[in-house]
Amino acid sequence: MNRSLKISTLFLLSIYLWTCVLPTEPGPMPKDLIETEYIESLNVFGILRADGTPGSSFVHVQRTMTTEEIYSFETDPGVYDARVMIYDSTDQAEYRFEHSTIPGQEGYYRNQSLIPHPRSHYSVSIEADSLPTLSGTTLIPPAPQIKDGSLNQSDGETHFTLLLDPDSYQYEIHFLTLSGGLENSSLQTIAGNIAGEQTVSHRWVDGEEAPAMVVIIAQDLNLTRYRNASSSIIPNTYHEDPSTVTGGFGCFGSLAVTILELD
Repeated sequence: MNRSLKISTLFLLSIYLWTCVLPTEPGPMPKDLIETEYIESLNVFGILRADGTPGSSFVHVQRTMTTEEIYSFETDPGVYDARVMIYDSTDQAEYRFEHSTIPGQEGYYRNQSLIPHPRSHYSVSIEADSLPTLSGTTLIPPAPQIKDGSLNQSDGETHFTLLLDPDSYQYEIHFLTLSGGLENSSLQTIAGNIAGEQTVSHRWVDGEEAPAMVVIIAQDLNLTRYRNASSSIIPNTYHEDPSTVTGGFGCFGSLAVTILELD
């Protein structure tokens, strides 16, 4: 291969690599790297739901796994005999969450009497075998509110004014039709953690079914931070642990729900 052909080949290769989505640089790195040994711990996802429905709150409990266990696909990470306790700081009430007996809900723990109070602090404590005790806290956001008289649906549009609250860090707004479920509804996301107003509007084209209700979900700081944490499968890319608990990994957060029915 002559020199000019080599240069042309390298040039074309560089253009190919540049236009591909392959990573060319490592991700952001921490300032300090600390070598630690793997310690088996709890990994949870727990949500207290202020929706007025007893039993809707849950805590999903698993244990962490080594890389070998993850790729062997033979290990069950579920924890079915944990002691899951929720504590209400407002009235000092204690709630024991029991392991679900519903098929397909293995590893989920629920309590049928807890109805979380808005703007109240709750804490969780989870113990399982010889694993480190996991704990966390959450402040229940208030039920989302809209400005009086602002809800209107006409001429192919639904709109209202959402009243933002500093204790709600993110809002999810679902527009549901009578024939559609939450999974295929129209979704809007609005940032919170401020006081003020936000106009929300949704349009649908001719031939589409008009929304029959609006579901507004306010999230606490923990759930917002955990769901918005960046993730990547690119090797050698560093991301900070988004966990909102101590003594383990995962999230313990809360949300509040308001449903608006439309004519």
